[in-house]
Amino acid sequence: MNKIFVLVVISLVALGCVNPPKEKVPSGINYFDLYSNLINRHKARGIDVTQVHRVTFTIECKTEQQVAALVKHAIALGFEDDYIAYSEDRKTWSSDVNTYMKLEAGRMVESRNSLLPHLADACSPLRLAVTFSKGRKN
Repeated sequence: MNKIFVLVVISLVALGCVNPPKEKVPSGINYFDLYSNLINRHKARGIDVTQVHRVTFTIECKTEQQVAALVKHAIALGFEDDYIAYSEDRKTWSSDVNTYMKLEAGRMVESRNSLLPHLADACSPLRLAVTFSKGRKN
């Protein structure tokens, strides 16, 4: 029985279920810590992070086709698309993709990571925004 318990704990740790993954990217940004700090700041402001809120990732690429391809993949992953627009100032195409979740750093990193395999080299890093809601999305 003790062996089974030890194996389960080791498996959970190995799979990241006990300690959420701390993603580091070449830029050195640790998104788990970044999102944890964001969540803690919002808790301090009185935001109920256990409620479901809209989490938005902004996609920005050099071409409309790159943005459209990433939006298509995001929709297949369960995200909602918002728009595709061109910025004269930045000379880039962009879109927002939205998902709804309780504010948990691990889940936010997982959502971000699910988009990364489809991010073209000509695209900027994804930006995150949270829209706080009082109600729940079903």
